[in-house]
Amino acid sequence: MHKLFILTGPTASGKSEVSKIVAERLGCTIINCDSKQIYQYVPTITDQAEYLRTSPQFRLYGYVHPSNSYSVGLWLEDAKREILLAWEKKSPAIVVGGSGLYISSLIYGLSEIPPADAHVRQKARALLSEVGNDKFFELLLRRDANVGKIDRRNSNQLLRAFEVFESTGVSIFSWRERCPKKRPFENCEVCVLFPPKEELHPKINSRLVDMINSSAVAEVEYLMSLNLPADAPIMKAIGVREVIEYLRGNISLPEAVEAAQRNTRQYAKRQYTWLRRQLPQDAQFLPTREEMVQHLVSRLTETEK
Repeated sequence: MHKLFILTGPTASGKSEVSKIVAERLGCTIINCDSKQIYQYVPTITDQAEYLRTSPQFRLYGYVHPSNSYSVGLWLEDAKREILLAWEKKSPAIVVGGSGLYISSLIYGLSEIPPADAHVRQKARALLSEVGNDKFFELLLRRDANVGKIDRRNSNQLLRAFEVFESTGVSIFSWRERCPKKRPFENCEVCVLFPPKEELHPKINSRLVDMINSSAVAEVEYLMSLNLPADAPIMKAIGVREVIEYLRGNISLPEAVEAAQRNTRQYAKRQYTWLRRQLPQDAQFLPTREEMVQHLVSRLTETEK
């Protein structure tokens, strides 16, 4: 039986660099599990190194147009296809990224909840944009008391709960009880690159400076030209809102960089918490890139014998 390897960890921990080294040594197929690195035309703001987008060993990077409607369900189907293709070619598969919802769907599966039609999705987004998260949460809570389980800051979960209730008249939580999850792959091994926080912060800060000094501003100008809704997934990428504020003249460029650095550090903090609490008990946590490379090479070599 094939074993699927999942490499995750907080932002800026070095997951892509580790995957590149392992892929070069063993000829692995690397499948993206970052919800922002799926997008085209924004490689700098989403930290897509050129090899991620051009090497045939790296899959699902930079392949979705920013204006396209995309979901974790669509990603899961794309990921399953790429994993099975890799195995058909006798290539070990490693899924790499830090997006919690994508990782969770791959490990535990998704409930088969009916999709909302385009009209309902548009209505939900328009309402959220008009009233904001707090008011949207309160309005939804009046219709579905279970919504209290959702973090009101999580726009994606709020929108999905609204769409399901609006389309079916049934709470998304009731659907999850009716339709238990089915694991896409039974044989998964989760590896977590987990450096100390104090080591991560300088890397986050320098990465944001490098992004701004490169083409991040031009990429955000391009996104603005598409007139995407504020809650479009790519518009939530860290750095986008901050650069928009700069381009609108509301803050200076150094202030935009500082805000993006701060928001990235806060995002990393949430990732640390999620990774500790939501992964299988046998997940392997390692603090350095070197240790992770050695571990993955060893485990992949063992399983391919």
